[in-house]
Amino acid sequence: MDNSEKKLIEYLIEMGIELIVDDNKGGKKLNPIFNATNKVLKEKYGIDMKNIEQRGRNK
Repeated sequence: MDNSEKKLIEYLIEMGIELIVDDNKGGKKLNPIFNATNKVLKEKYGIDMKNIEQRGRNK
């Protein structure tokens, strides 16, 4: 796991976003957000990875 993946997971937990979600067959799956590119994260989910990664450096 690279640092940006770790930062994304920490951010999702901090924001109360589920890491595992229900699928359409009654089972569970990883949140599709994990497969999104940085562009999709920003455009569709409003998550700017540059800001998230920068927050960790400023602590």
